[in-house]
Amino acid sequence: MMHSKVGILNFQHSTHNYGAVLQAAALEYVIKSEFNVVAEHIDFRPVPINETSQLRQLVVRTLKKLGIRNPKKRPEIANEEVFEQFRHDFLNRTTISIADKIVFAKQCENYSHVVVGSDQVWRTSYTKQNADVFFLPFNGPKKIAYAASFGVDLWEESKYFKDSEFIKWMSDFSCVSVRESVGVEICSKNLRYKDAVHVLDPTLLAGRAFFDSILEFYTPKLETKEAGQQVVFYKLDVDRSFSDTASALASKLETTAENFYYRSTHNGHEYFPVYEWLNKIQSSKIVLTDSYHCICLAILFHKEFVCVSNASRGISRLESLLGKLGLEHRLVSSVEDIQSALETPIDYENVDMKLDALRVESKRFLHVALEA
Repeated sequence: MMHSKVGILNFQHSTHNYGAVLQAAALEYVIKSEFNVVAEHIDFRPVPINETSQLRQLVVRTLKKLGIRNPKKRPEIANEEVFEQFRHDFLNRTTISIADKIVFAKQCENYSHVVVGSDQVWRTSYTKQNADVFFLPFNGPKKIAYAASFGVDLWEESKYFKDSEFIKWMSDFSCVSVRESVGVEICSKNLRYKDAVHVLDPTLLAGRAFFDSILEFYTPKLETKEAGQQVVFYKLDVDRSFSDTASALASKLETTAENFYYRSTHNGHEYFPVYEWLNKIQSSKIVLTDSYHCICLAILFHKEFVCVSNASRGISRLESLLGKLGLEHRLVSSVEDIQSALETPIDYENVDMKLDALRVESKRFLHVALEA
């Protein structure tokens, strides 16, 4: 089929999540390189709503004025522009940012196909009143889901939309794939879509060469090559025991530990540029994390890693990925289990063989979906 243009919808607009912007770039790269078509991200940036009660909001504001903050929350960080810089360099986006649903539907008329995914685009507790947008409720182009994720191992009912509405929107998709094996069951049981398949996340689909090319693009900005001996840790929620464990492990290995989510400055804190975050993984000795996409990058760069599960953020996606690659032992429930998980080195020759086979199947899905 002749393509006019392929639209892509996901969480590329994130202002604090490295995985969100990197997976978006990876999916765009794969679609362009595999099909030699014009593809662009629909820059849908929904206006956030605050569902916190007025009393709780008042308490939070009062505590903030008093200089008291939740120790489990990351500090306020001002330089979100590092994520926008990466999007500028590696994403082709619509010329306008869209918040209105009617404008979004109108924009989709410009494409032959619209692909939603990857990331947790079908987790309704995240998308809230915009959950409908991520199920593409419009007529016109072919609708495809690539590696869409529900985030958890069950269907989270929406308080904004009825299940019957989601079922209707799902029935309009020409092809559906999900990022976790449990997603196939959710599609069938809760959304009555029987033909969903399990595919790789875009980062793993694109492969290491793509991320090497990102580092090469930014080489002039990488001041020094990392020594390659650090223990690096990346955790989405602040956790003193996590950082203490990383430091203890580093001390045992006679090296240092570094938090590579953000760093301290004389003015407070700042995010690492995306390329520097990526380089921290590429040049590390060991990676400790609770992040799905950090794991994906550690695997691509053949790093020893341990993932400490975070139930509130969803475990099924971690279990699904590591189970497919025979790395179940690298997922632990407590920092006390990190040391034992590292005892046997990862057999990356075997992991790569499994990844190659999964890439074949995932690319086959995309070819069927985009050539229809």
